[in-house]
Formats: sequence, structure tokens, C-alpha cells
Amino acid sequence: MLNKLVSGLDKLARKTYWKALGLSLFLFDRRTILVFRKKIHAVHQKYEFRIQEYRTNASKIIGICKSVSRYNYYAGSDDDVRIASRLRHGMRFYAAFEGDKVVAYLWLHSDSHRFFNEVGIFIKHGQNDLWLRDVYVVPEKRGQRVFRDVISAVIQEYYPNTRNLYSDVMRNNEPSLKAHKSLGLTVVGHVRFTRILRRIILREVKVEQLETYGYKSPRKVIFMGDDFNSFTAANST
Repeated sequence: MLNKLVSGLDKLARKTYWKALGLSLFLFDRRTILVFRKKIHAVHQKYEFRIQEYRTNASKIIGICKSVSRYNYYAGSDDDVRIASRLRHGMRFYAAFEGDKVVAYLWLHSDSHRFFNEVGIFIKHGQNDLWLRDVYVVPEKRGQRVFRDVISAVIQEYYPNTRNLYSDVMRNNEPSLKAHKSLGLTVVGHVRFTRILRRIILREVKVEQLETYGYKSPRKVIFMGDDFNSFTAANST
């Protein structure tokens, strides 16, 4: 019933001049994140680039991001605070070099969960699974299978026992969706949510064969009060 009401009001808002003022987005912010998975099989081959892992050195990571003009590239991207939070929560940063030049980088969750701060929910995965985050390939190397090769090289060198590779992408991010599909990743679930007046969240999290837990789970309707904000701030990556 609540979903039907939200849908009806959203359609009404979209038909009025308020949409031009951005009121529709303020009233009802709807988004869907698709969750992907690929089963990993052992591959042994040589690559033309060198992979470097960073577990603690935030300043080095910042330097790499700056070298490819991605530092503070957009709100919530790889800035000082987020990099420090990711390292603190056990995430790992990997950069691919050709000589001294960075050609790509990525983040990985090597622990047992991925936290979605948008809805305050963790998705739990296996100890031999990886969760891919924020792959970036420099423009001049795109279309050359660097995305695929860098991920394969990281797994081969640092995580040879990996069984599954997970990732997530906003449904409207067409370039990233295309890259994921070219890598052989398939959709196995979603994180779907609607924010109402930036105070209420309607949420649905479903992923094949994986458990979910988190803020007031399994409730589908929650309020974005101080408790929620504190919970997400403490766990956000």
C-alpha cells in the first residue's frame, strides 16, 4: 500500500513544474544497485603491467588518485576521509603500473561482508570470496581489456584461492554495466531503495545465496534519524 502511494505521488510530482525545481528528487529519490557475481577458476598467465598492493599507506593512495586526476573527482569519491575509512575497515587498494605510470586501480573487500550505507545493510559473503569496488582505467587504456586483466592479475597474485568475485553497480551506470558483463559477471541480486523527504527509506535487499543483516534488519521501512546516521557513519566505506 505504501509503495503504491509513493508511486502515485511520484508520478504526480513528475507531471508538474516542481520537477524542474528538483522537488521530485527531494521528495522521492529512487535508486537500484545491481549485484554481480562471477565464479573464479585458477588462471596463470603473465601480464605487461606490475601490480602493487596498499593496505595502510593512505598518502600513497592519495598520490595515485591525484596522478590520474581522480582525487576528489566527485562527492564521496577517493578523498582523505573515505580512503582512511576504507583502510580502517580492511579494504585493500591495488594499482597497476606500466613502468612508473598508473594505468588502472581498484579497491577490494577481502573480509566477509559489503556494507551498503545507503540502506544500512551488510551483505555477507564467504571467506574465499572478494567484493570488487571502484575500478578505474585511464582513458587511453580503455577498450584494451585492461579492466579484465588487472582484476585477473590481482586475484592471481594476491588471492589465488578465490571462489567468487562480487561487485555492485548503479543500474543507470551503462559504461560500468557493460564492463562488468564483458568480464563475465552476471546479476545475482539488487539493493533497491526509495528515500522520502530524506527522512524515510523504503528498502529491499536480495542476493542469491547470501545473507543480509544490519540496521533494524529485516525491516523494509526505516527512518533516517540520528541512530541511522551514526550507524552508517561508523560502517561506511
